[in-house]
Amino acid sequence: MGAARTCTVLGLATATAYQFQVVAFRGTLNVNAVFGNLSNVASGTTGTSTAPVASVTVNPASATLPVGATQQFAATLRDASGNLLTGRSVAWASDNLPVATVNTAGLVTGVLAGPATITATSEGQSGTSAVTVASGSSGSSNEPPGMILINEQPWNCLSCNGWNYRADAGWADIQTDAAAPKSPSSVLRVVFPTTMPRDNGPSNEWIYFANPNFWHEIYVSYWIKWGDPWDARDQGAKISFMWAQGGSYIYAVQVAGVAPYHVGMVVGWPPYGYSYGDGGVWHPNVTTTSVVTGQWYFVEEYFKYPTLPGGSDGIIRWWVNGTLNGDFRNVVYPADLGFEQFEFPFTHQATPLAQSYVYVDHTHLSGRP
Repeated sequence: MGAARTCTVLGLATATAYQFQVVAFRGTLNVNAVFGNLSNVASGTTGTSTAPVASVTVNPASATLPVGATQQFAATLRDASGNLLTGRSVAWASDNLPVATVNTAGLVTGVLAGPATITATSEGQSGTSAVTVASGSSGSSNEPPGMILINEQPWNCLSCNGWNYRADAGWADIQTDAAAPKSPSSVLRVVFPTTMPRDNGPSNEWIYFANPNFWHEIYVSYWIKWGDPWDARDQGAKISFMWAQGGSYIYAVQVAGVAPYHVGMVVGWPPYGYSYGDGGVWHPNVTTTSVVTGQWYFVEEYFKYPTLPGGSDGIIRWWVNGTLNGDFRNVVYPADLGFEQFEFPFTHQATPLAQSYVYVDHTHLSGRP
């Protein structure tokens, strides 16, 4: 009674607050021990370890986030014995700042589509995390429910999966792109040489799908990236065509001017035919999503014939990165059997000042007769 006692508690973390109570007993523990009352509560905080950092682990070890999104990363530090270390300085860095940035607290922001490595360093030891930034909406679809699948083209080949290919004033090929947002690593590359005349296209990639049905309602989506350099003088560049049975068409166009650009539509049948808007372009009437070179964009197009032939309740809609850009609801369509063909004719309205490129990833088509 009254004698001082000391003890050592094992397994405590450094720089951590703990509380303890003691109790007196007589007899043998786990046999016949009789316990007294608990003591008062004693509080204390363990000291900071002076052991050097031996390892750094970044959590999460890998992550995918959309352009513009943020995600918090954390670094775990341990000594050579595996004990958790706290209170040490950590420096954060990104090896690809155009794609992803990271602040001093480990908050990562997606900037452009592509890969980046995030590194945390403390006392000469480092850990990394692999980050993939995906364009915009990450491919979330605005496809209407109940549509019938027509075709999927992951672009692992040119003349396959129901598609056809023809070289014109340039050419196209299949390239490897590990950062392709939908179906890596193969993508379609369209090459615009400096020898290509004005108002010509390098190549044509198309699919004829009116067998056995023509389609009165069509949804198409694809990922697209304009290369750098890119010359959009004069009237810009045609992107994709949707052909109707009678030879009429709608096409998407990358609108000319000084970057950033945007995506519009041109309707080539009466009563329109290059007469709506500036130079025949139907510009976005909801939101205008800016388009710059070197970044993947998710483009969705939706076309629907009027309820009755000759009616004026047809629809033209398009989205960029999941954001509705154009929404036209009182459209007159031609008096024909419906849509029959989709193509990428990538026509450039000016001879390129330098060899230029357009890239296409996964293309999806669906519809209703």
